[in-house]
Amino acid sequence: MYNILESNIKFNKNGQILSVLALVEYSQGDIRVIEATNQPRNGYMNVTQRTDYVLFDLLQEVAGYGCEIRDKNKIPSEWFKKYFK
Repeated sequence: MYNILESNIKFNKNGQILSVLALVEYSQGDIRVIEATNQPRNGYMNVTQRTDYVLFDLLQEVAGYGCEIRDKNKIPSEWFKKYFK
């Protein structure tokens, strides 16, 4: 089980998930931002058109199979202030 510190989920007007960002601590001090979107990427998780996801399960799946994000423009600024000093 992954240690999810925070998350950010974006929805469209129909309630379907567009993207999920998860701030994950894999081990002490090893904190990464992981993303899954509704756009398929080879080798990484993509969010399907379902609207019945269980939040805990979704975040665990993103942490395990999503794509690590390093682009500072995609990461919420409050996460930088709090976790990446």
